[in-house]
Formats: sequence, structure tokens, C-alpha cells
Amino acid sequence: MTKIQNQSALDETLKKIGRNVLTFQRMEAMLKFLISYSRLQGTASELQSNHEKAVDAVSMQTMGNLVKNFVTSVYSELNREPESPLDNEQAWISFSFKVETDEASTENKRGQINIMTPISTR
Repeated sequence: MTKIQNQSALDETLKKIGRNVLTFQRMEAMLKFLISYSRLQGTASELQSNHEKAVDAVSMQTMGNLVKNFVTSVYSELNREPESPLDNEQAWISFSFKVETDEASTENKRGQINIMTPISTR
């Protein structure tokens, strides 16, 4: 290979690596968004601060932890949300979303995640 061919191959490799890095950054941002909105509750005056706490909780997590958190919180069994506190004088707001699947599908997702995430982030 000539020097020009080597440089061309190197440039192409770096472009592909850059695209992969951007793709993983987008995935990370989407997971942080979905996790922070997956369960919100509180009085009308608390809701904004509760969401900010949820955003802060995921802001520094690694990709592996985000994926585990997502599977654990969103791909979990549907359960009844806690009732609003009886002593509140303000309106109680609660929102959550879950993906309803059978146990085999959830375990399949966990297996796929373990393959995709490096051992250091598990």
C-alpha cells in the first residue's frame, strides 16, 4: 500500500469510529431522557424539583448502568402506583410508563444488554 492509500484507509476508519461514538452518545442521551421521565410524581409544586432530581440521578451514569436502569425500571412488571398522600391539600400528580412483556422477553433483553455493554460498565 502506498502512503496515500494508508492515509485514505485511516481517514475512513476514523470517520466510522466517529459515527459510532456519535451514535452511542445519542443512545445515552435518549436513555437519560426516558429514564428521567419514566416515573414522576408529587404535588404540583414539587413536580419540577422531583424531575430535576431524576435528571441529576442519571446525569453521570455510564452507558451500562443506564441500560440496566432502563431495563429494570421500564421493562418491569406493571404494578400499581402508590396512592397520593391523604394529608395533601395540593393536587397530586403521578406519571409513569412501562413496556409490558413476558419474562422471557425481559430476560432476552438483559442478555442482549450484557453482550453489548463492556464488562467494566456492568
